[in-house]
Amino acid sequence: MHKKLKSERITENTRRRMRVSRREFICAAAGAGGALLAGQYIGCSTGSQLPRKGLGNLFMEGEKPILVAVEGTDFKRMLEAGLDALGGLKKLVAGKNVVLKPNVVASQPPPVTTDPEALATVADLARTAGAGLLTACDSNSSGVGKAGKFEDTGYPAYLKRAGVALDAIDFGDRMEHVFVSKESWRANSTIGVVKTLQQADVIINLPMVKRHGAARFTCALKNHFGSVYGPLRFVAHNKMESGGDEGKALFDTTLAEFADAVRPELNIVDARALLIRGGPSLSGKAEVKSGINKIILCGDMVATDAYCSRLMQESDDTFSPDMISFQLEMAVKLGLGQNDLNKVVIKEIVV
Repeated sequence: MHKKLKSERITENTRRRMRVSRREFICAAAGAGGALLAGQYIGCSTGSQLPRKGLGNLFMEGEKPILVAVEGTDFKRMLEAGLDALGGLKKLVAGKNVVLKPNVVASQPPPVTTDPEALATVADLARTAGAGLLTACDSNSSGVGKAGKFEDTGYPAYLKRAGVALDAIDFGDRMEHVFVSKESWRANSTIGVVKTLQQADVIINLPMVKRHGAARFTCALKNHFGSVYGPLRFVAHNKMESGGDEGKALFDTTLAEFADAVRPELNIVDARALLIRGGPSLSGKAEVKSGINKIILCGDMVATDAYCSRLMQESDDTFSPDMISFQLEMAVKLGLGQNDLNKVVIKEIVV
């Protein structure tokens, strides 16, 4: 299995294969129906910028990240209690423009997509804590229908009520992206990040807890496939489908690198219901597991995924946290957080 392929043992030949050449990129994107999109990528690797650093994790207790899990039935009360236990939102958002990054992958309700009412509630509390401009941003389609999934899931009405701007990004428009590079990235020499996210003062990540065909699991880290230039996603999926264990290693490494290119300051996970057995949308074997009634708040993406993978294991007998161990390992190596929950301050409360 790919988890036995430790990063320090990857050969130089494998390293070369994991880097996406321009020709390989175009072929992979064309094979996924994205020839036009891939063509827009040509030449954009030159003059790339450094990726967003962000503010780091402001929610720590000594050297340990704080993770708060709140159980209840009233989302606003749960959120208020969770933020209070975390240390308050004011120190993060006061005087800053905030971008809310939901998961709007399909025209289907939660837990496939982020609940627009929940996003509006987060926005309301951020504004109360002194936030400036609030924007909801995701990159889930291309062409004239780029806002269609937001419209289908009722976002415009909730965003209007909450005073939140909508930035629905065309994932194939390279002009909507900033191309960034980092020496420690091994699977991607350059990553195109949505400008709105790259330039944000603060990013609050709002993922769901779901199974995923390629990633096996999607939560805080995987949510950033929706933060990057679309054809790069096609390449990762193409490698995953055709590359065996090395393809899985490439995909997991790419997943960590996409998250590293964005680095949100806070993750608020709606785990009131989970999508189990299949995903990331309601198709095939996918089932909705209701009655979980939890939300998870943490400034550490890796700890968030490690904790939420245990929730998935409790609800889905086809899933084990071992299935994502390599992607968490790669995220740790990039400095994205802590995968050992014994080194995390976990606060579990009921409201």
